[in-house]
Amino acid sequence: MAKETRSLQDACLHFSRHQPTPALAPYVRNYWTGRSNQCLGTPIEQRVVPDGCIDIVVCRTDPTASFSTRIVGTMTRPLVDTLQGTVDFLGIRFSPGGFSHFFDQPAADFTDQLIPLEKLSGTSVLSRTIAQTPHMTEVLLHLETFLQQKRLNDPCDVHLAEVFSGIETSAWMSTLAQFAQQAHCSERQLRRKFYDHIGVSPKMFCRIARFKQALKALRQSARKPLLDIALDAGYYDQAHFIHDFRRFYGNTPSAVHG
Repeated sequence: MAKETRSLQDACLHFSRHQPTPALAPYVRNYWTGRSNQCLGTPIEQRVVPDGCIDIVVCRTDPTASFSTRIVGTMTRPLVDTLQGTVDFLGIRFSPGGFSHFFDQPAADFTDQLIPLEKLSGTSVLSRTIAQTPHMTEVLLHLETFLQQKRLNDPCDVHLAEVFSGIETSAWMSTLAQFAQQAHCSERQLRRKFYDHIGVSPKMFCRIARFKQALKALRQSARKPLLDIALDAGYYDQAHFIHDFRRFYGNTPSAVHG
């Protein structure tokens, strides 16, 4: 018999977000923490959906029993994990393209992957330090110090950052040619930049951004018709909307819309 599970919304988990230091703000969207207020006797499902970002995630489940620090690459499908016991999370959510300013490995190498942090060159000392640090507030200080010291000297590509930001705001409003013109490069060069800095193609990043907007609207507009939500997010029809939602959420929009 399968284990009984509860949704994350029904569980005793508290999530919060924190802003990075000004020096890291162009590259790091936020830090986030998740902590169970009590021991989770009944397993819960944690659904993580694609958002176009790369994260470093530290997780402790019953501190003496399980510990991990992983790179979570840009996702093109949902990730569902089952949690139980005492759970403590800390995450660094990089802005789209931000991860590449600290690690010179192409972002595409991490897409749809969960890779132990120590697998990355130059992180073995940091991984050991995190494992030996009992409190997440101290872990965050170690991570932030590491990023400040690790940041590569390559300047931020302002034009490319504007393309990333523009897609997140209105993914359906421009063509690949227009994005390339804005980034001051050819369409072929832009595709390569997306794989290097984001981990997916421009088209996939646009699909993820559109899905994010639709998911946010679903959660905020319980009484709004699904077709209106789909059209507002830039979908041509409801069938296209449902297809993408199944891809990125793992269920139909009605599972969120209620």
